[in-house]
Amino acid sequence: MLQSKWGNYGKFNGEKLELERFIKRYKNYSFEIVDELYGYNQVLYSGYLSILETEDLVQMDISIYFTGKIIYDTKE
Repeated sequence: MLQSKWGNYGKFNGEKLELERFIKRYKNYSFEIVDELYGYNQVLYSGYLSILETEDLVQMDISIYFTGKIIYDTKE
């Protein structure tokens, strides 16, 4: 879910996308995860999406339901 810029409160416009569609649309963007929540076959990542060509950040949540294992691969 894309939320408001810089975590502002009040009304906002958002959009719910399937993960595959989201990745295609925002492939050159950066998502910084600041919080993670795990449950039974579920994960919720909360953070900020960096918008290209601006210094704007958009507050965003990624909610995933999965079966099997999830691999968290990071680059250092």
